[in-house]
Parts: sequence; C-alpha cells; structure tokens
Amino acid sequence: MAPPPRRAGNPPDSGGGCGSGLFCRRLKARLPTAEVTGPDRDAGHLACARAGTREQGLACRFARGKAERLPYENAAFDLCLHIR
Repeated sequence: MAPPPRRAGNPPDSGGGCGSGLFCRRLKARLPTAEVTGPDRDAGHLACARAGTREQGLACRFARGKAERLPYENAAFDLCLHIR
C-alpha cells in the first residue's frame, strides 16, 4: 500500500517521533494508569516533551531512538500510535 500523498507545504515524515509530546500527554490524561512512552530521535523534541509533561504534572517516559530501531524488545507495548 502506498503512503498518502503529501499536502503542499508539509515536510516529509520525520521518522515517527513523539515531537513535543502532545499526544503522549493527551493519552496519559485520558488513561492515567497507562504507561505512556514517547520515542524521538531529536534531543530538542525530547526536552520539550519532558518539560510539557512536567508542567502538566503527568508521568510519561521519553526515550531517544529512531522509529525503525527503537530501544525496546519486541512486544514490549500493547499499543503503538502513529499520527501523521
């Protein structure tokens, strides 16, 4: 299956990182007992994600890594969410 076409002005997919951690925080707020982990390959994105999570008093984990090679064992997660 081919990926959907990019809309004009949107950058290509950056690798599936958590970015600012927005969706990690939203997920944790909705499911407070869930263990939420957000990977990203960019240290700046991870710093932003951690800061935003602290500000909201939430407990999410963030780790550095590429989407193609995450630092976790197979089947370590029950759910993987990727939003484009």
